Amino acid sequence: MSQAIKQVIFLVSLCFALVLAIFLLKVDNYLLSSMLIAIIGIIPFYYKYDHQKVEAREVVIVALLVAIAVLTRLAFAWLPSFKPVVCIVIISGAVYKKEVGFLVGSLTALVSGFFFGQGMWTIYQMFIWGLFGYLAGLLNIKGIIDNIVGRIIYAGLCGILFSMMMDFLTCLSSGYTNEKFIALLIAAGPFYIYYALSNIIFIILLYKPLTKKLKRIKVKYGIK
Repeated sequence: MSQAIKQVIFLVSLCFALVLAIFLLKVDNYLLSSMLIAIIGIIPFYYKYDHQKVEAREVVIVALLVAIAVLTRLAFAWLPSFKPVVCIVIISGAVYKKEVGFLVGSLTALVSGFFFGQGMWTIYQMFIWGLFGYLAGLLNIKGIIDNIVGRIIYAGLCGILFSMMMDFLTCLSSGYTNEKFIALLIAAGPFYIYYALSNIIFIILLYKPLTKKLKRIKVKYGIK
């Protein structure tokens, strides 16, 4: 079986597990249901990465990228929804392999949570940011993220999707109704656009200089 087919099966299985969880775990405890949904999404990625041969230099790169993402989130803490975190996660997945993108995204959410506060939203952020990094690596196999139009569209979509997914999971944890979710989407619409624009700005500013340095490190230390 080819690697591409395995990736498709893996992602379809993950989506199926999440959809199934929404229906099967939708009990009276909505907080438990939503947490389990996010956990189901995260476990396969860590299991897959844990069973690969990983060199120490790659672990150092992951730690470095997580540190950069966390520091930039702290630096822009005074500007709500205007942070370069997602862009750094996208770049991580695009330059290195998709599993690295997922780890950088999920660990950034976990580590920065020690500064911004931990809560039920932390595991949601871990899953969503990690997924963005993974998909960036998957898309860049075809060079989509290296293309300026492709990365701008992807960064903008990540901004909108992150806000919508976070609102959906938050709504689910507090007692989901269609009316409540629609009202939330309407009220939060301007913030979705603002976050998408911030991602576009940062991906334009950061992609080329950061990618150039990361690729140089990749070649110098023979990281695959």
